[in-house]
Amino acid sequence: ADAITAGIALIGDGDFRFANYLRTGLSYISFCCEKPAVASQAVRQAIAWCMDRDQMTQAYTETYGQRVDGYYGLGQWMYGAATGTVAPPFEEPEEGDTLAKAEYDAAVEAWEALNLDGLTVYTLDVEKAKELLENDGWKLNDQGIREKEIDGQKVALDLKMIYPEGNAIQAPFETYLLPNLEEAGIRLTLEPVP
Repeated sequence: ADAITAGIALIGDGDFRFANYLRTGLSYISFCCEKPAVASQAVRQAIAWCMDRDQMTQAYTETYGQRVDGYYGLGQWMYGAATGTVAPPFEEPEEGDTLAKAEYDAAVEAWEALNLDGLTVYTLDVEKAKELLENDGWKLNDQGIREKEIDGQKVALDLKMIYPEGNAIQAPFETYLLPNLEEAGIRLTLEPVP
């Protein structure tokens, strides 16, 4: 989720100005891909398909955030470039310079071709998550947790997620992620850390 941040500034004798602005930061989930359980892209995608990202974003940020579909913040210039809200950062050459004009035209064309069309928009689809896991060889064990053999060892999708202690994300995870993961055969334990 990307946040829309509120800024309050003292502008005079007890007067304040308030402004909302898009920040360049974002909240995201990252994986330790060196761990066998999440080394597979299919597992990470299955987790994404198990998350109701719109509901989670709303619950976590209230009206101060929007779901994004990649590793970017809405206030970053790259997002503006890809959505066509930021002008190209170069000036048109002077008349008569045909080589510079051709380079300029090619650069403008490349700039205008930037978009977010290729991003996968993960919506809640537990059946798709189950299918991905099955196709990747993850089978349900007696406890309802998926496992498979990797390098001669049984690996279970019994995962742990750490998050900053005192962060309000625990309740949205418990509501909009954990039940769906459990249905797909993934156990996730949330652990707050200082």
